Amino acid sequence: MAEQEHNRGKERTQYLEDVLSKLRLDEPSGLLTRVSLRGHSVQNVRKRLPIIDSLSQQGWDPETVLNAKKGDTLHNVTGETFAVTRRVGDTVFIVNDMGHEGQISCSPKELKAKKYEYQTSDPRKIQVFDMAYNDDSVDTVEFIDGLVSSIPTQCLDVFQEIQIQKEAQTGGGKTRVEASLFSNSSVIVIYVDPDIYNLEESKKTLFHEIGHAVVRYLRGSTNPGERWKKAMADDATPISEYASKTKYPNKGDNGEIEDSAESFMIYVSADGASDSNTSRLREMASNRFRILDEVFQVLAQRQVESIITTLRRQIFGGTSIFDKAN
Repeated sequence: MAEQEHNRGKERTQYLEDVLSKLRLDEPSGLLTRVSLRGHSVQNVRKRLPIIDSLSQQGWDPETVLNAKKGDTLHNVTGETFAVTRRVGDTVFIVNDMGHEGQISCSPKELKAKKYEYQTSDPRKIQVFDMAYNDDSVDTVEFIDGLVSSIPTQCLDVFQEIQIQKEAQTGGGKTRVEASLFSNSSVIVIYVDPDIYNLEESKKTLFHEIGHAVVRYLRGSTNPGERWKKAMADDATPISEYASKTKYPNKGDNGEIEDSAESFMIYVSADGASDSNTSRLREMASNRFRILDEVFQVLAQRQVESIITTLRRQIFGGTSIFDKAN
C-alpha cells in the first residue's frame, strides 16, 4: 500500500506537457474546428510596435521600465542588472556593474514587415505581420500557413492580429517573453528564431498566447481567477516546468496565469483530449479540461450571437423594434 502511494506521488510530479510530448497526434479527434483558409495576400508594410511590445522584444519587463526612476534596478533577460541613473522624457539612462552606460527608449518602434491577410471560410479575416523572416519565400509562406490553419475557429474573436517577431536572446540561449501579459491589446505576439522554421513548437507558443487572450477576452484580465486555482489544486498535476516556476505576484498571481495558458496549449494541441489516444491528459487534468470544455462552448456561442447581431444590423440598419424590451 505504501509503495502504491509512493508511486502515485511520483506520478503526480510528472508534467502534463511531458505526457503530451509522448503522444502521436497525427489525426485530430474533431472536437475543435480549425481555420479553413481560402487564400491570402501579401504586402510590404512598416509596422509600428506599441511601446510595451518594443520593450519586451528588447528583453525588458515593460511595466518596470515604464515606471522606472533614478535609483531603481532593472533586470534584462540577458541576466544583466542595471541601475537607473536618470530619466529624461521617454529615455531611461542606465549603467551596469562594469560601469558601461546605456539607454532605453520608451518610444514606439517601427519595423519593416510582411503583412499577410488571410481570408477564411467565414467573413473573418486574419492578419499576420511577419517581422522575423520578413520575406515571402515558399518556406516562410508554408510556415505561416501552418500556424494560421492550426487556430481553432472558436478563438477568432479573441485577437485582432498575429505578430511574428525575432526572439530575444540571453547569455544562456533563448528566453521566453510574455509580452501579452503587459498589454491590453488584442495582439498575439510569438517569437521565433529567424534562421529556422520550427512549426510544431511555434504552434505551441501560438496556442499558449491565445490562451492568455481567451482569458482576457472572457474575464477582462489575464488571471483566470479562483475557480481555476481550485481546479489546479483538485487536479494536483503540474502542467509544465515553466508554469510551475513562473508567477506574477504584482498581478495577484500564484501561478494560475501561466498554468491556464499552458493548459490551454495542451488542450488545443490534443484537440480537446476527447479520444482514447489523449484520454490520459484528461485524466490528469480533468478539472482544468472541464473548464476549458465550457470555455470553448462559450466562445462558440458568442460567435453565433455576434453573427446574428451583424445580420440584424445589415437587414434592419441597426437596432430594430424586434430588439427592444417589452
